[in-house]
Amino acid sequence: MLAGWLVILVILAASCNRTQPPPPTFPPAGLADNVTYVADSESRIVHRSDCEHVAEIKKANRVSFKLLPDALAERYTPCKHCLARLRAANDKP
Repeated sequence: MLAGWLVILVILAASCNRTQPPPPTFPPAGLADNVTYVADSESRIVHRSDCEHVAEIKKANRVSFKLLPDALAERYTPCKHCLARLRAANDKP
């Protein structure tokens, strides 16, 4: 009986030493941390500053954001090219 309790204590001790996975990050992994964001005030679409579609935005309609959550809070839609994974996550019901 003592051996049974010893096994249980060893299992519990081992489970207490496990490291927890890191919490999810925002923006999702794979999106660069040092990127700024540019939105089109007409289309209401936000792009990474290095997206090829930024060149198509009229300068008068460009809105800059340092953080993506700020653009999303103002109800801009993520670009389907440069922010495709984020857009796909938002489109799911």
